[in-house]
Amino acid sequence: MIKMVGACPVCGQPMDEMSVRQTSQGTMCAECVFKRDYERRQHRGAAMAMAGAGQSPTSAPASSDGVLLGFLAGFLCGVLGLLVVWITSQSSKMKNAAIAGIVVQVVLGVLVRIAYR
Repeated sequence: MIKMVGACPVCGQPMDEMSVRQTSQGTMCAECVFKRDYERRQHRGAAMAMAGAGQSPTSAPASSDGVLLGFLAGFLCGVLGLLVVWITSQSSKMKNAAIAGIVVQVVLGVLVRIAYR
C-alpha cells in the first residue's frame, strides 16, 4: 500500500512516498520538480538562442573603444603577418601581395572606424 506523506508546498496536491523529491528549495512533488526544470531549460534555451543571434540580454552595446581596440589588434596582426611573409618568402610577388593585403586592411579598417563615428 502506498503511504501518503502530505501535500506539495508548491501546488498543494497530495504526495505519496513515491512522488516526493528533495530539492535545494525543499520538498516538492515530482510534477512540480519537472515543471521547474522544464521552465529552466526553456529559459536557458531562449537565452542561448538570443546569444547565438548576437542579442545576448546581458551584453552591453559595443563602444567606440572596442572598435578602436579591434582595429589596433587587427593592424598589429597584419603587421606581424607581413613580417613573417617578408622574412620567409623568397618570391617578390608574394611580398608585394602581402603589402597590398595590409594596405587594403588598413584602408578598410579606417573606413569602418569612420563609419562608427
